[in-house]
Amino acid sequence: MTTGRAVHLRMAIRVAMIAAVSVLFAAPFAVEAQQPGKVYRVGILTNKASDSAEARLWQAFRSGLRERGWIEGQNIVIEFRAAEGNTARIPELAADLVRRKMDLIVARSSIWVQGAKEATSAIPVVFLSHADPVGTGHVTSLARPGGNITGLAVMMTDLAPKGLELLISAVPKAKRIAVLWNPDTPSHTPALKTVEEAERTLRVKAQTVGVRTAEEMDGAFAAMVRARAQAVLVLGAALHS
Repeated sequence: MTTGRAVHLRMAIRVAMIAAVSVLFAAPFAVEAQQPGKVYRVGILTNKASDSAEARLWQAFRSGLRERGWIEGQNIVIEFRAAEGNTARIPELAADLVRRKMDLIVARSSIWVQGAKEATSAIPVVFLSHADPVGTGHVTSLARPGGNITGLAVMMTDLAPKGLELLISAVPKAKRIAVLWNPDTPSHTPALKTVEEAERTLRVKAQTVGVRTAEEMDGAFAAMVRARAQAVLVLGAALHS
């Protein structure tokens, strides 16, 4: 069960994260900041903009912008492109923002970054969170991202094996662990490699179960039951975040 304290903690982390991002993307505009009357166009690639949790997230994003002088309808215009749970649409959504000549594209996480990367190498792209931007090839390094992409790294390659360790601590008798992941999420592939390395040290067997859509969930859990999985490790993604 999720406690109220945990929910508030996650929201606090999100607000802090968005505020930091707003500082990051002030940089691409700095050169032209003296142009009077200039209205900059910000495109946002996300999952479900109408979802209550997403709405709170983007409200925090707007608040962070206002604190730094970027006022929607005055000097910036924000356009949302939401996949609405269908991640296959991300490339076309990113391409649409490029055609509309955005000054900046903000990507929710790695799966949206991939779509933006394929669509443009010129427009600055900032990700809100990314589990492994280096491992996926989206940036050159954390210290010097290079190219047109930057943002805040979560480093799932560190968190995923730690999550497995914590899960085993909570359920010490579990020796068969199902790992729920999304094959369309770029950062999940390097994260799975670290889980596979950790399973040998922790003396457990990890069974990877890929899920791309909500409709596949029932089949995924049925597969876990058949494999007699005793616990489930979930790699966060658009489908099951």
